[in-house]
Amino acid sequence: MATKDENDYLAVVGIDFGTTFSGFAFAFQKSSGIADGGIHMYREWGQELGISTMKTPTCILLNPDKTFNSFGYVAQVRFAELEEQNENRYYYFERFKMTLHQKHSKDINLGIQLTAKNNKKMDAVEIFAHAIRYLKDEAMVFMNTRSGFNIEPHKIRLVLSIPGIWHPAAKRFMREAAYKADLVNPENPTQLIIALEAEAAALYCRKCHQRDMQNLEGNALISDVYAKCGSSYMIVDSGGGTVDVAVNAVVADDCMLEIHPPTGGDWGGTNVEKEFENLLVGIFGDEFIQSFKDQHPTDWLDLMIDFEVKKRADQIQKGEFTRIRLPRNFFLYDNKYNNVSDNGDHAMADKIAKIYDEKEVKLLKDYLCLSTEMVKKLFQPSIVEIVEHMQELLKKESVKQITTIFLVGGYSDCSILQQAINYKFGGKYHVLIPREADLAVVKGTVMFGQKPDSIRR
Repeated sequence: MATKDENDYLAVVGIDFGTTFSGFAFAFQKSSGIADGGIHMYREWGQELGISTMKTPTCILLNPDKTFNSFGYVAQVRFAELEEQNENRYYYFERFKMTLHQKHSKDINLGIQLTAKNNKKMDAVEIFAHAIRYLKDEAMVFMNTRSGFNIEPHKIRLVLSIPGIWHPAAKRFMREAAYKADLVNPENPTQLIIALEAEAAALYCRKCHQRDMQNLEGNALISDVYAKCGSSYMIVDSGGGTVDVAVNAVVADDCMLEIHPPTGGDWGGTNVEKEFENLLVGIFGDEFIQSFKDQHPTDWLDLMIDFEVKKRADQIQKGEFTRIRLPRNFFLYDNKYNNVSDNGDHAMADKIAKIYDEKEVKLLKDYLCLSTEMVKKLFQPSIVEIVEHMQELLKKESVKQITTIFLVGGYSDCSILQQAINYKFGGKYHVLIPREADLAVVKGTVMFGQKPDSIRR
């Protein structure tokens, strides 16, 4: 894939366009004369809201004329405010990346449309183009501010990561969306590289030191111990929407060779959120939950964000209750919905007690408290799919020689998933998890852009 103008690029920008969260990173090329050897990750998403994270939610808000309004945390908050004002002219889309996984290959083309929250349709390629353009523009601002240089766009190599299990038609769609976003010139196709998420993450894992992995210590490189030349490994990229599994061998020149086609499915972390919502529906009823979401979108957003954080917390493994804060409007709306004037909290507690033992689910002041076993049940459907898929894959002759399994992706940060994988496979394989598992893809994407011939097929 290397071209004669390879050294003309001063920097590489990697964009991890995820189902639930997105982010970017960059690194200077050695030939740039300004290389510092590091990969720089933007870590200040959500500053407007008083938070600071390394990724932002993959959601986008467009104006009534379909021009760009906002992305990520800002889009979430603005749309919630618009809903409370009954303003429905704006186009809001979230987790729209899954469209390219769920669509049949024959249905993936530049004419497919998505339905916004206001029930109006819009060309999918326009939505993807707006999102990718925004991430690229933010990356350019960050890079130039960080470096003190004003690097021109044509001097940047862009790498966009996608799931390996996507159909080729979906991969072509993403390239066309990037062209439509004016990220690169179609006449210079090598400026844009499409990277497979799991393979990019594998590049990152191999360049990590042992101390960069959970439960490991030492300064040795992973590529010198667990993934050296002649060895084979599996990488399980568990994201928000999909789980992507790649199997590679390390061959001469420290390159990676695909020894089994990418596999996987839609078993990502959003399935846990769906199970949590199902639990709420089971307690309060589908009509109430849907009505609350419509009437109090900001409160619903706060509730789900709190759950997203708590599902990764250590309390689960400690056997403690996981406490999810219910917005005050949740109680007030439940009272109003059920015509309860007094002791509304007691009425809600009674409702929960009719379905669950207090050792499983209970209400404690403003918190819905879930036992460890109850939280594990929310994870169970997706974990079963992941484990069974890995078991079947490891039975294949071409895969039997692997010795190491890497777990990456945001979902891999959840201790319940880690425990399940270790329980099933830890006795036979080295199960390695980066300390920043959710950043493995974006950092590996940059590495792939720096050395695009490091992966062979």
